[in-house]
Amino acid sequence: MSMVEQVARALAANRYMSIGGADSTALGKPAWVYCVPDALTAIEAMREPTEKMERAARFWSPSLRESYSEMIDAALNEQDQG
Repeated sequence: MSMVEQVARALAANRYMSIGGADSTALGKPAWVYCVPDALTAIEAMREPTEKMERAARFWSPSLRESYSEMIDAALNEQDQG
């Protein structure tokens, strides 16, 4: 599954919860398909990491996969800290 589909499915699971979530076909296609444009926008917005994301990648993780996870965690935590 591509990252675009993963993000679109996550958006659809929330957005279309009342009609069955990401795989609901109540709209004629799987609901997640309607979230692809928003998924692309969300992923593109993360193209440039924040300072906190860069710090997380540099100081905490020995592998690319761990760095990526740490960077995403840092981005998600920024919302909590304002």
